[in-house]
Amino acid sequence: MIVTTWNNGEFCNDGNGYGIRFSKVNLPFLKQLGCTKLLLQFGENGEEVECKINATFWTTCPEVRSKMIGQYLIKNNMDKWKKGEPFKLPLLHLGGNRFILLENTAKELETWAGRSVFSYLGNVATGVRLSFGKSSAVEITKNQFDQLLKVFRSKRINIGSSRDTAEKGSLGDWLQENVTPTATASYVGAILLYEGYAKKEGSEIIFY
Repeated sequence: MIVTTWNNGEFCNDGNGYGIRFSKVNLPFLKQLGCTKLLLQFGENGEEVECKINATFWTTCPEVRSKMIGQYLIKNNMDKWKKGEPFKLPLLHLGGNRFILLENTAKELETWAGRSVFSYLGNVATGVRLSFGKSSAVEITKNQFDQLLKVFRSKRINIGSSRDTAEKGSLGDWLQENVTPTATASYVGAILLYEGYAKKEGSEIIFY
């Protein structure tokens, strides 16, 4: 999901008064998790902070606040913005009430067949947010990648990148069954190659 930077209007140099604000469309997902607090990790190898969810979070103030959030924003030059133009940052779900906040620096890759390009935030170890087409986006969580790698460890399968009917038993078939009906094998396969989890041979992907 994408969150935005938040401040109470004081912009203190020590990090007080900062937070991240959630879009209302993401609140049902958080409510489903039964969260009363979030464990927020800063970057792939950063510190972790516990952020309390106040009662007003679900109604008028959908933000979590922490001095450590402010210090992270200050460190990464995201502590000042024009009114109405906060920074947008990817927040990926690690499982349970744990999330990781990343800088908005996307990687760009060619698709499996090399016919187009797409971008993604995060990595297989943390989960990713795929962006493709004009405005399409799909998130694949760390847990989903963990499951995928467990299922296909040391296997050789078809990529299954068809937009309509992915071959049974292919990567595309598994992704449509377990992640999203949207055809994403062409993107996920390219990420797995780039990050060293598999190699390519024709239309097949070979997992390590």
